[in-house]
Amino acid sequence: MKRTFATVCFLLLVGLVAAVGMWQIALAAPDPPRVEPEPQRVLTVDVARLAPSAPTRPIRAQGRLAERSRSPLVAEATGRLVWVAENWSPGLLVTAGTPLWKLDDTDLRLEEQRLAAQRATLQAQREQARANQTRAERTAELEAQRVTWTRAEVDRWQRLVDEQRGTPSQLDQARVQWLSAQRLVLDAEENARAAQLEEATLTAKLGELDAEQALLQERLTRLEGKAPIDGFWLDPAPAVGQWVLQGQTLGAVQSNASPRILCEVGEAQWARLAIGATARIVWPASGKETTARLISLGTAFRTQSGEITVELEWMGEPAVWRPGQAIVATFQGKPLPEGLWIEARSVAWREGQAGLYLFVEGEAGGHRARFVPLTLGHEQAGGYPVIDSPTGTVLLGRDWIPGPLDRLFDGAPVQRRSEAQTP
Repeated sequence: MKRTFATVCFLLLVGLVAAVGMWQIALAAPDPPRVEPEPQRVLTVDVARLAPSAPTRPIRAQGRLAERSRSPLVAEATGRLVWVAENWSPGLLVTAGTPLWKLDDTDLRLEEQRLAAQRATLQAQREQARANQTRAERTAELEAQRVTWTRAEVDRWQRLVDEQRGTPSQLDQARVQWLSAQRLVLDAEENARAAQLEEATLTAKLGELDAEQALLQERLTRLEGKAPIDGFWLDPAPAVGQWVLQGQTLGAVQSNASPRILCEVGEAQWARLAIGATARIVWPASGKETTARLISLGTAFRTQSGEITVELEWMGEPAVWRPGQAIVATFQGKPLPEGLWIEARSVAWREGQAGLYLFVEGEAGGHRARFVPLTLGHEQAGGYPVIDSPTGTVLLGRDWIPGPLDRLFDGAPVQRRSEAQTP
């Protein structure tokens, strides 16, 4: 019991000594320096007057390039490839009419020789028929003269018989010669008509042969493939010796004409576009600019994004391009409806509420920023139409702060940029 009491007393004594020591240290420590409150900084802002407007903000759209056309290289005949253009390589430029490949023409060349020999035979036969016709016509002329002479002989013997100086037998003999001469005239005329008919038949056969030769020449032209348009090869060349079928595709040529410019715009921006509007085209890679004209207001609609595809055409010569290349198009659209418009970058947001900062003038230059909530319409062309001010504040004609907004708050001290003192 006595030991416990002694321990307690000892601990109390130690605590008292420690408390006295701490009190002495606190008394000896210097006072902390006094920190003066930092004066509130005045923010320099831009100030504008709120007024109705019908802004003509430019419409900026992302676009892409697409080829004007693409022509397949189709084999027009069946056969074995015996020749392919040596410089055939994807991406190289080829002009329309350039030979690209050729099929084996051995069979058709043999057929061509057969037709040529047949034509020579028919021509010789026709010349013979013409000669026969000429000879028959001349023979008919001579026999006609014989008929005239024998007729005169018959008349002469008829007079002699009438005068009883000739015999009837001699008259009959003259008549037989006259009839024989007439028969020879008929034979000669018939031979002439036969020769004429033979010539006409041979001429018709030559015409049929010419048609066969023309068809053969057309078949020969189908053995040679040519570039249908000016453009770029899109596929590698086929191999020599390859067997191809009629209608088989051996590649394609992409037109190198001015490409189509396709841009995606939202429905609100689409309503502000007009056919014929000019646009400034910028190539993202090089920064080169050119001009285009709007020619179509709707080629496709994307239901997921609500964007409409519009098409523009180049004005002037475009730079080197490839399909799918990205470009940026900027053009002026129709003016927005007149009203109180606030640019999207100048709209302030506080706890999910849209609004703007009014520039409220005070005495002795003590200007303040005052936050005013707003009810905005749908964003159009980078701006919002003001529908209403929930606080009932009359905004038209008031000074407001379009920016900068990064350090602004309700009640912040502000000054006009024009009033800011330069060091």
